Amino acid sequence: MELKLNLPHPIVVFDTETGGLNPECEISWNLEIAATGKVGDSLHGQIKRLAAPILEIGAILVSPKDLSEVSYFHTFCGPEKDESFDSFLNRCTPMALQVNGFKDRLDVIKSAPPMSEALRAFKSFFPKNGTKLAKFLPCGQNIRFDIDMLNAACRKSGIDLEIKTPPLELITYSQLYFALPDTEVVANYKLTTVAQALGISTKDAHTALADVRMTLACLKKMFARFSSF
Repeated sequence: MELKLNLPHPIVVFDTETGGLNPECEISWNLEIAATGKVGDSLHGQIKRLAAPILEIGAILVSPKDLSEVSYFHTFCGPEKDESFDSFLNRCTPMALQVNGFKDRLDVIKSAPPMSEALRAFKSFFPKNGTKLAKFLPCGQNIRFDIDMLNAACRKSGIDLEIKTPPLELITYSQLYFALPDTEVVANYKLTTVAQALGISTKDAHTALADVRMTLACLKKMFARFSSF
């Protein structure tokens, strides 16, 4: 069945692969009371964990009428010009590098454009209204995490981009879809679990653009079902 939708704005389905889960530095604060006991306490902080870098970005611009692909974006992200590769990797956790498939291909990060340049390129991918960004609907699997990572990274890089629009969350649609009486029971709402239940390929899972295409394919199947009611 051909989809006929009337969403108010284009959709940008996107995904980030990151070096960890923390968009900001984690600081442990220690309040020291002055020896005199007077007002004037000093506050000391120690960095417990550095902000994790974004390692890869994938995105698809989608028509609001039928969820067809308009264009796509993909980039890896590397260290800034004044940051060593070892320092960049120190901001990543071994688990994140392994889960996101970078443990055995660190060369793609080392040769990637600096993260700030990649973020500026990503900003230019978003739909435009003249010289300004047009309204769009952010979408993805666990997309709040990606939005938080993106907003924090742009803020640190001095890039004027902050996504505030309430997103379309695939997990929410998955919960609705698999609550229908004639759908199978799924063990969880992870992207690969949902895709497999819908008969969608999970090849190259945990790479940004593949996850975005997987997300969009899931969304199309769900919307086709919802529009049949």
